[in-house]
Amino acid sequence: MGGLLELREMQLEVERLKAENRRLRDELSQWSGGRDETLRLVLDAAPFAVFVEKLDGSIVDCNSAACSMTGYTRKELLTMGARDLVPPAVAETFPDLIEEEMTTGGFFVESVNLRNGGEPFPVEAASKVIHLQGEPHIIVVIHDITRRKLSEDALVAEKKRLAVTLASIGDGVIATDTSGRIVLMNKVAEELCGWSYQEALGRPLPEVFQIVSEYTGRPAANPVEKVLKSGQVVGMANHTILISRQGRRLPIADSGAPINDRDGVTLGVVLVFRDQSQERNVELELRRAQRMESVGTLAGGMAHDFNNVLTAVMGNISMALRPELPRTRIEEYLAKAERACMRARELTQSLLTFARGGTMKRRSISLKEAVEEAASMAITGSKVAFEAVWPEDAANVLADPLHLSQVINNLVLNAVQAMPGGGTVTAETALLTFSGENQWSLPAGDYVQLTISDDGPGIPADVLPRVFDPYFSTKEKGTGLGLASSYSIMRAHHGAISVASTPGSGARFTLVLPRSDSEVGVILDEESGELEVPGRAVLLLDGDPMVRSIAAEMLDELGYSATAVSTPEAALARCREASLAGEPFDAVILAGEVGDGGGKLIIGELLTLMPEVFSVVTCNYALDPLQSSFRDYGFRSVLTKPFRMAELRQILSGMDLRVV
Repeated sequence: MGGLLELREMQLEVERLKAENRRLRDELSQWSGGRDETLRLVLDAAPFAVFVEKLDGSIVDCNSAACSMTGYTRKELLTMGARDLVPPAVAETFPDLIEEEMTTGGFFVESVNLRNGGEPFPVEAASKVIHLQGEPHIIVVIHDITRRKLSEDALVAEKKRLAVTLASIGDGVIATDTSGRIVLMNKVAEELCGWSYQEALGRPLPEVFQIVSEYTGRPAANPVEKVLKSGQVVGMANHTILISRQGRRLPIADSGAPINDRDGVTLGVVLVFRDQSQERNVELELRRAQRMESVGTLAGGMAHDFNNVLTAVMGNISMALRPELPRTRIEEYLAKAERACMRARELTQSLLTFARGGTMKRRSISLKEAVEEAASMAITGSKVAFEAVWPEDAANVLADPLHLSQVINNLVLNAVQAMPGGGTVTAETALLTFSGENQWSLPAGDYVQLTISDDGPGIPADVLPRVFDPYFSTKEKGTGLGLASSYSIMRAHHGAISVASTPGSGARFTLVLPRSDSEVGVILDEESGELEVPGRAVLLLDGDPMVRSIAAEMLDELGYSATAVSTPEAALARCREASLAGEPFDAVILAGEVGDGGGKLIIGELLTLMPEVFSVVTCNYALDPLQSSFRDYGFRSVLTKPFRMAELRQILSGMDLRVV
């Protein structure tokens, strides 16, 4: 920036001196043919050296400025010739100059003169042939251009230094004038943009520096216009892609700044940008390493928990299999094994909540009520106080009340555990509106920001990046799934969650949820309703023989007549047979995924055969579309694996419709 400013000032000085020289030549052209007295007055008043010479070069008159320039007295100069005031090499050019004078009436040259003592100095010399007393004479006007030459030399040196500087830095640099046309470009900018400096010179910036949004692909704003409008240093938008002349796409970071002279007048704009490809690759590798570390932690935690569950299951079953045990003891051991299996199901559901966010039943709810209820439960029995200031027009949000309560409870409970001696948990809200790109990468729309903070010890810097990792916990008895599940639940809500903390200054969790303009209680997702009790003939479809076997036994035990098949084709064939025989099935329990097909692929044709059939889909917790939108596929209920006989009875009796 400083180098560019000095170059501009030097150029202005050179232009000023040249303009002054042109003015002097114009004045000189008016002297020919004047009277002796007039010429004498002009000579004495002129600020530049003036010599009157004969054609042989002898000096017949001069002004005081000539004396000052050369260091000789007027008397001395009148005894000298023009050859005495120049180096020998210059004197050799005099014959050609005299010929030019006689042919054209004068000359104009840059040359070198000598001062008294032999010191050379640069000059500009202009001549005019005149006639004095009937004889031809030559008036020579000489201007000492030492200062200008020094400026020009400094300008050249500064350009060289600037060129070396620009060539040595690793960032691309482009300078433009105020109209946005390129006036300077370094080697790195040439390589990144795919244009040579000579090709780019004078072109509009967007033609050479073509940038687009990484997210939308639309052209980014012209940085020159942004800088000129603000008059300040401007950082460009994140996630900017530079498209080179050859079509190569590079992620860049860039900034622009105005080029101002000493009076504050903007002369142009300078852009500095760099290729972030390497940084992106390093960041990607780091994320991969962190992900692998997280996977390792997850795998270790899962193995630990499920080994404990399997130990309990296998141990209790092996104890129950002893032939000498009475029935009551066998039932006790089997009940313990069943409880261990239920613990395994809870772990599976927690993990799948982390993986997919669970199945959301969003509705318009009061954020104030949800936060206060969940927070009051979390702080019960502790020394921690909860404070919140709610605006009078507190906005509603679109959320599943149970899942959102789980998230808030996790956050407040973590704060309580971090402050065993007491403290304060604070809740704050703010309204947000996103119209485009944002730090949360959320779609455009209206949102509510909820911030939950505490004044505890904070989170260590090495722990902070991992707080949302599954099975990562700093607590001796922590599962490491609380914050991981909270993160997934917020993503499933089409929202976001982040954390910030400074050790010693507490932790601050920020949640962003879609804002609702509907009244509290309006359900956005699945509908609920009551089911009538189905009949007794049930078709069961599942690809796993163990599931088919135990499910069929459960159905038989419950008093239903079960028909079990392993493929969708077999299920349709049995339904056709039953329909033709006039004895359609009263209920069908179809696995959502079986081989290449499943219940969701045949339900339409099955309902055509038996429109009144009570249809149930079984699925794993992770199968989001079936779990949350089973009615969209034509099913009337959903049964989540693993399930107990009591849950199967409730589904088929219509006592409990599972809509999670």
